[in-house]
Amino acid sequence: MHYFKLQIGSLFVVLFITFNYIRQTSGKNRNLSCNKLFDALLIVSPWFIFFDGLTAWTVNHLDTVPLWLNNTSTVCFSSP
Repeated sequence: MHYFKLQIGSLFVVLFITFNYIRQTSGKNRNLSCNKLFDALLIVSPWFIFFDGLTAWTVNHLDTVPLWLNNTSTVCFSSP
């Protein structure tokens, strides 16, 4: 659990921003205009954080994780 605390904290921040954004753009408060790029970022960023946490978990548990899963997650979800 302590290997991916940063990802969990980041996920909470993104979910907090998403919740407040949805609350401000719906209902009585329509002061904020919807931005398609920001909407897409709010949808995609939790998935990126999840897969970054998966990569951190596989790297830190090399003794129990299959090598193909570690290599796949590292290649697919790590920065170049």
